[in-house]
Amino acid sequence: MSSFSHLKENGSLQMVDVSSKTVTERKAIAKAEVIFPPEIYPQILSQNIPKGDFLACAKVAGILAAKKTSELIPLCHPLPISHVDISFRFIPENFSLEITSEVTAVAQTGVEMEALTSVSIAALTVYDMCKSLHKGIKIDKIRLVYKKGGKSGDFEEKGGFMEKEKLEFFKNLLLERREQIIKEALETKKELIEGTEPMPDVVDLASRESNLTFELRLRDRERKLLRKIEKALQKIEEGTYGICEICGSEIDEKRLTARPEATLCIDCKRAQERMEKIRGE
Repeated sequence: MSSFSHLKENGSLQMVDVSSKTVTERKAIAKAEVIFPPEIYPQILSQNIPKGDFLACAKVAGILAAKKTSELIPLCHPLPISHVDISFRFIPENFSLEITSEVTAVAQTGVEMEALTSVSIAALTVYDMCKSLHKGIKIDKIRLVYKKGGKSGDFEEKGGFMEKEKLEFFKNLLLERREQIIKEALETKKELIEGTEPMPDVVDLASRESNLTFELRLRDRERKLLRKIEKALQKIEEGTYGICEICGSEIDEKRLTARPEATLCIDCKRAQERMEKIRGE
């Protein structure tokens, strides 16, 4: 009936038989973000919470969750987990806390669900510990970012690349901008030929130069904009268009080539490093 290994021929559920699989080292890393209302973020940063050390509590909860995954997810196998590590990183510019769970095991099946369960429960524990400050705390971006071992091979999240829906939306914006530039160029050319006033944003430039020189410069500006748009559209089609998670600007192509996992432009990355340095001092 189905090619899914969790389904029998008659469509009923089954736990996959992994007895014939080779025992190998398995590793998975999952992430989540807890986003706080700006008015309580200073208190979160200072970790001065009425309930106490919320990070320590979340860490213990995440470790316990990884070990209990097979009891929570019906078709997961009980696994001999070798190691669980829960780490935290404050991101002040987003008023958020990033939680990372890393799980390893030597087993016949992967530990992706253990990592995801672990990071989810850690995030929920943070919410529980901090909800007395504000009920509007959000949990976001729970996802697998890395997986090693197994028949399906390795997996790594390609940070910095936009999701399909966002790419399509941005692509449409670029196409609209391209059409607008072409339309404005045709209208400006008509105005110059008829001797009417040029576009308001270049009045000073037009008053200093002849109509011919002005038209050539305008065309040059339009060509540069169109080239930039065409380049962005091409990168979208190739799947190599990166957007900074903080400011929304395009990530430099050289930076993406050197670090495909990059999710910040160079300016935001430097700002983040300065803030971390200040906090460290």
